[in-house]
Amino acid sequence: MELRRHNHPTAGDNSEPVLRPSTPAVCHRSPAVRQHRDLLAGLAQHPVPDKKFRQPLQPLSRHSAAIYSRLFPESPCPEPHGSLTLYERLTIALTVAQLTETGALSDFYAEWLSPLPGPAGTRENNLRLTTITEYTRLLTCSSATTPSPQRAGLQQSGLTLADIVTLHQLCGFVGWQAQWISGVMTLAADGVTSHYSNPPLPPYPDLLTGGIREPLARLKVSGPVTARRHLLRDIRTLGQPSLNAEIIGQAPAAARAWLILRALSGPTADAGHLFTESTAVPPDFRRRTSPLSCRELEALKRQDRNADDLLSLLGRIAMNIWDYRLIQLAVV
Repeated sequence: MELRRHNHPTAGDNSEPVLRPSTPAVCHRSPAVRQHRDLLAGLAQHPVPDKKFRQPLQPLSRHSAAIYSRLFPESPCPEPHGSLTLYERLTIALTVAQLTETGALSDFYAEWLSPLPGPAGTRENNLRLTTITEYTRLLTCSSATTPSPQRAGLQQSGLTLADIVTLHQLCGFVGWQAQWISGVMTLAADGVTSHYSNPPLPPYPDLLTGGIREPLARLKVSGPVTARRHLLRDIRTLGQPSLNAEIIGQAPAAARAWLILRALSGPTADAGHLFTESTAVPPDFRRRTSPLSCRELEALKRQDRNADDLLSLLGRIAMNIWDYRLIQLAVV
């Protein structure tokens, strides 16, 4: 199925100082505009979650420009051997958002996609976009109990390894967004408040903290070879062999976006405890790679789970979903 024309409204974010009409709106001089195009598709402005509940999520959306500029660059393609256009990337994102049935997220990407010109209507281009969309659907619907989709069709359509890795990153990222948005809306339905806060994020070169850039010394690199070596080291430092650094590192810009949000998501599912002893839940919740449904979250709420613990659990599952899309890259 080809997604070339959409009339739904969306938005996005980009860190480029000069904006073109097709560029997602972002303005470093206007916090209101930047918040409206936040990482969680305008959740900060939604009337359901009250201010006290939305406040803990601000660190996630504070770095929207850094994330979107890596995953959805207007031009050129940031990956050395990549060919995915912005139109194709947004088609992937919209497909995932629709499959998760997260209305706000679907509108977000549809509005971003709608003003962009589609690829020339050649048979080759149509086949490429159809193949990308179908693979995205199969990947999004796959799980640990189902086989991962075959990638031969993508390669025949001209996608490089960097493109395929980026596609998996985009699927993981939008799945991450969908879990946060649906989870927060479910928790906020009863007007609960929270004091949950994200763990401190190590400063990256393009992340603004109080308007001041704080580059890490280790990121001052002398060239692409050194940058790649540092990236691979950072991935391996996670200590998860199932996350293949050599493969994930084929798309360095997307990998950095993933590492940034991973840092905000706190400890891994196997380290530390997301729930206190009095509210402990089965470990399967912390290890799962499938979305936590509204029904499951409602059941946890009825068991008098602490809202802070539930937010922490949401963050962990959201990151597990993203990680799993990258783990699938190692499956031939």
